[in-house]
This record gives sequence, C-alpha cells and structure tokens, in this order.
Amino acid sequence: MTQDEKPAVAVACSSPSWGGMEMEAVFSAAALAERGYPVLFLARRGTPIEREARERDLAVFPILSGSHIAPLTILRAARLFRKNAVRLVHAEYSKDLWTVVPAARLAGGVPVILTKHIASSIDKKDPLHRFLFSRTARVVAISSAIRENLLKRTPIPPERIVTIPNGVDLERFKDWGSFRAEARAEFGIRPDAPLAGLVGRISRGKGHLEFLRAAAAVKKRVPGVRFLIVGSVTKGEEATAREAEAFAREAGLEEDVRFTGFRGDIPRILSALDVLVVPSRSEAFGIVVVEGMAAGRPIVASGRAGILDIVSDGETGILFPPDDSEKLAEALVRVLEDPDLGRAMGERGRRRAEDLFDRRKRTDRVEALYGEILEERFRAAEGNRADASSRAPSRVWTNRHGLLRVPWRISLFLSIVFSLSIASFLLLAPLLRPLLGRDDALGVQGIPLSLAAAGYVLGIASVFFSGAFVARRFDRRPAASLGLGFHPRWIQDLAHGLLLGALLIGAVAGVSAAAGTLSLAPAGHPLSTVLRDTLRIFFLFALVAVFEELLFRGYLLQVLAEGIGKARAALLLSAAFGVTHAFNTGGTAAGALSTGCAGLLLSLAYFRTRSLWLPIGIHTTWNFALGWILAAPVSGEVLEGTPFIYQASGPEWMTGGAFGPEAGLPALAGMGLLALYLARSKRVRATEEALRAFPPPEERV
Repeated sequence: MTQDEKPAVAVACSSPSWGGMEMEAVFSAAALAERGYPVLFLARRGTPIEREARERDLAVFPILSGSHIAPLTILRAARLFRKNAVRLVHAEYSKDLWTVVPAARLAGGVPVILTKHIASSIDKKDPLHRFLFSRTARVVAISSAIRENLLKRTPIPPERIVTIPNGVDLERFKDWGSFRAEARAEFGIRPDAPLAGLVGRISRGKGHLEFLRAAAAVKKRVPGVRFLIVGSVTKGEEATAREAEAFAREAGLEEDVRFTGFRGDIPRILSALDVLVVPSRSEAFGIVVVEGMAAGRPIVASGRAGILDIVSDGETGILFPPDDSEKLAEALVRVLEDPDLGRAMGERGRRRAEDLFDRRKRTDRVEALYGEILEERFRAAEGNRADASSRAPSRVWTNRHGLLRVPWRISLFLSIVFSLSIASFLLLAPLLRPLLGRDDALGVQGIPLSLAAAGYVLGIASVFFSGAFVARRFDRRPAASLGLGFHPRWIQDLAHGLLLGALLIGAVAGVSAAAGTLSLAPAGHPLSTVLRDTLRIFFLFALVAVFEELLFRGYLLQVLAEGIGKARAALLLSAAFGVTHAFNTGGTAAGALSTGCAGLLLSLAYFRTRSLWLPIGIHTTWNFALGWILAAPVSGEVLEGTPFIYQASGPEWMTGGAFGPEAGLPALAGMGLLALYLARSKRVRATEEALRAFPPPEERV
C-alpha cells in the first residue's frame, strides 16, 4: 500500500481495565496512525484505555458499552463506519465482536479482524459464536498457545488464524542503563546490591506469593539481595495484595521488598534490576518478558503458555515449573550469584527481542494482513462482476449485474413478511390474548389501543427484518437502504416532518371552520386523562406511520423504482396504498383517491431525502392531528375517547364524508401545496450518508 492508499481502520476495545491487552490495543493503533492510517479508536467512556488513547492523539469515539446486547451501540458504530468510510474493523477484545460484527454488516460488509489476547476457558461453538466467528475475516493469535486454544475452543478454521506476536518499541529501552543508579537510589537500594523484580498487576494468577516465598529462600543464600514488586492491584484482587504484604512481614522481608505500586516508567525500573522474574501461572503472551529482554535483562519465568514463545531456556533466561517456588529460588540464586551469566543472557535476549518482537516488524505484519484481506475482497468483487457479466439472461436473473429480477425480489420480500407476521402472531398470541377482552377506554373501531399497538409492533418487526434480509442478501444493499438509517440529518428530517404534518392538518381545519363545514365541542374529559391519553395515541400513530412507510415507501418503492422508474413506482404503490385504505370501516372511492394522493406526497418526501424520517414525521402528525385533536375519522377509522366531539356539515367534497376531512377538497389542495414545497425547498435534501445506502447495480456485485 502507498501512503495515499491507507484505508480507514476502526480499532475497538471496550475493556475497563489497563493491562497488557489494553496497552497493546493503544500502542498498535498509535503505530498505525503514525504510518498514515486514518484510525478511529472505539472505547468505553471513562476507562483508562480511553484516556491513554486520547493522550496519544488518537481519534477516540467512546461509544462502546461493554455489553453483549447493545442495539443502539451497534447502530452508532455502523453510522460511524459509514460516515468515515471505514474499510477494516480491528477488534482487540473478543467481547466486542457482539457489537462490531453486526455494525460492520450494517455498514456494508466491512471486514472484521480479531486479535485474541486471552485464552478461552470454555468452548465457544454455539450458534451465536459460530455466527460471529464466521463473519470474522481473520483472527490474530498473539502466541502459539493462543492459536492452540482457538483451534480447541472455537470453530475457526486453521487457515483463518494468523500468529503475530506482540511487540515493543525498542527505542524506549535504549540507553536506559544510564539511569540504573538513580532508579536504585529512589528505592533506597545500594548500587551493588543484587536486585530481582516482578513487574505486573497484583493478582493471584501473576504468582506474587510464589515470588515472595522464593525471595525468603534466596535471602538466606545471597547476601544483601533486594526485591521489587511493581504494579497496581487488580480490581477485585485487594485480598491478594493484603495477603502478599502480610506474608512479607511474617517472613521478615519488610526491609528487603519494596512494593512500588503502579509505575509508568517501566524502562527505568527495568534498568535497576539484575533479573526480571515472571512467575505467572498462565500468560497468553507476556509483554513484560519482551520488555525485560529489550532492556537487556535475564529472565526467570514460569514455563507456561505464551512465555514459551519468548524465552529460550538457558539462552535468554531460565524457565521453571509454574507454582514451584523452590525451583524459582534456585534459578534466581544461579543468576544472581553469576553476574556474567546474567549479562550474557541479557545480551542474547536483547538480540532476540530485536529479531522477533520489534513493534515496527509487528506493524509490518499487520499491514500485510490488512492488504491481504482487502485484496481478497477486491478479487471476490471482481469475480462476482465476471460471473454476472457471463451469466446468460433469464426470467430470474439479470444478465448484467447478477441480481434477481425485480418481480422475484418483491415476491420474496412479501412472502417473508407474510410468513414472519403469521409466525410472530402465533408465538405471541398467548401474550396478546389478555388484551382481547380488555376494557380499554381508548381504541380504534372497538379494538383496544394496547392490542392495536402490539399488532403494529409485530408488523414493523416483520417488515424491517424481511426488508433487511432481502436487501442485504439479494439486492446487496445495507439495511440502511430501507430508509431508517441514522444519518446526520435524521432528527431534523423527523422534526421537519412532524411540523409539516401538523401545519397541513391545521390549515385544513382552519379552511373548513371558516367555510362552516367543521366544528368542535369539548368532550368533557378530565385534563389529566386527556394528557395521558394524548401521549398514548401519539405513540400509536407513530407506530402506524413507521409500519406503513416501511411497507409502502421502504423496500418496495426502492426496488420498483429500480425496475420501472421512480414516477411509475410511486404511482403504482400509491394506488395500492389508496386501495388498501378503501377497505377501512368508512372507506370510500374518494377516500381511496385522496389516500393515493397522500401516498404520492410521501413518496416525494422519500425520494428527495432517500430516507423515511421526513415521511414518517408527516404521516404521524397528520393522523394524530386529524384523529385525536380534530376527533375526525382517519381514513374512515374513528378513535374512541377523544378530547373533542367532531361535527361536520356540508357537501362531501368539502368534508370528506365518512372517510374524514383528508378526502375533502381542502386536504387535497393542502397536499398539492405541500408537494410543491417538498419539490422546491432546499431544506428537503438527501445527505451523502443516506445516498451511500443506494449504490448503483454495477457496484453491488
């Protein structure tokens, strides 16, 4: 890749802790940014990793929640990926796959890479994990132990697992030996005193108690020896820290052991040591081991897991059996009593760190991996284009772009909607049954409000998931193409639509009242009841608007427009919109015509913004103001419990008759004026993010 071709990369890590995994996530992201990659760092708000990423001048987005189920976070992440044209998502914490995998899919199928820092203790081969791992382009194992764990615990095939060990910035450890005397003086340790140190968060798994037991034995054999324990207490491990301090007192080590707490100057601390001790019971990798080698220090470490990839026993350090404090003590005595041996091991360790664990070389390998994944994606797209161009035309497939023909896509969509609606109703019928006999003061033509709302929720879910599935699978468009994408103007579009719908019905009411064809009388309900019911009715009409716009102006309209053009598609679906409303309780031919005109108006709002938020707003306040504020029939349906009593008089061409005012001449005139406004207003426009959800057919193969 050249400098100009660096793809935008999103790095995600929601961990609330600060340890090896978190450090590696920040350092790797910073290394990529230094090489010219546009890096978006996704973190959890208020965490150490967020603060550290900001200090390194990374573009930080604290949107992660750390939860397995976080639909709003998924939508925010998807919007962020689309807005910034992210081409790769790199998760440093496996838990974040629950967020970034669906977000990457919603953003257009962005490839996801996972770096596995920690071994799994349980199998992850259930259907949900299979789904997540199958949508992961590569999994990076930081050691051979992690690779073996992945093969054992997950369904990831070997060819998708890449071993890339963590690395360190070797420049940080250059010439730190000059600070040796100064660092020792800070802790009251003589320049010539033998000094062994353990660097790592205090927790039971890091082997602090084994280190102290070995220290007590070493003290008896090595005159003047001193020990450092460097690191803060792991959250929830306070008891382990107290136990370690108590053991040091009881073993008579109070004058010999220094507990330093957290230190940010690890190279300086390492320069003070004669030997670095890593007695961990399990280490996926052990970055501190590499840091010790980079500082030229001999290593005494447990021969476990990832450490085996780093330390060459007898060459760069000495390995001992985990939990064996006696063997640990023997190894320490051997190194401390033979300074020449320690120096030789340290020199070989430094060379090994330069050869295998240099951060620059690790970043080279990550870059190569990114290029490999993007190249695979490019070749797959080219292959699809070649297949599409060679496919013979048929009644099912288009020959140019390899897409299902429009009638088949529409048939498939409607079939799935119908099937999902029936299935969801049958599954939830036991829960909805109590609502059937409920005596609800509010309702529509005798149907309780709660039951009506539940039915629309089921309908919305069925239409949305059907449209998202067919759009993604057969149209090769993201779910955002349904029109509910959270682009930067969605709130403004929704508010604009709510205002326009209210103004339209307000104007219709004003003209009708002035003409003497409409009058209202208070129904006499208590104010508290009216206010409470107003919110419930508004919510119901919002559900109605979302359902009808998704069905008539969502997937169907975009696919029909692709096949027969925008104007014909709008006319056809608006006619269907009007016909369906003609079967309402007060349905009339004039009502069907007026509803069809309303469909054309809402289709215009959709095509101008390439989003459903504006038509949903218009639709919601149109119905709400008409059916609740004016207490008039809404497309022939009458609400119960309204705050006013609607009275109409005059010819039906003015009042709309049983269908309601929307079938009258004032409403038709108002729709015409509103259509003119939508067609000419500069406030009504599509954003780049909304348009991105509608790539042309040649880009969707």
